[in-house]
Amino acid sequence: MIAEGDNFLSQFFVEEAIDSYNKAIQYILTTFGGNNEKLPLIHKKLSFIYFKIGDIETALLFGTHSLGMFE
Repeated sequence: MIAEGDNFLSQFFVEEAIDSYNKAIQYILTTFGGNNEKLPLIHKKLSFIYFKIGDIETALLFGTHSLGMFE
C-alpha cells in the first residue's frame, strides 16, 4: 500500500496517493498496533502532500504526528 501510494504520487494522482497512504496507516494500526517503524514515514509523506496542495493545517497535523512517533 505504501508503494502504491508512492506510485500514485509519482504520477501526480494526489487523491489516490492520500487514499493509499491512509489505507496503509489503517492496515498497520490494525495489524501491528501503533509501534511500527513505517507509521512516521507515512505521516511524513502525507504531511508533504498536504503542504504541497496548500492545506497547511492538515500538513502540520500529520507532521506533528510523524515527529511524535520518533520519540
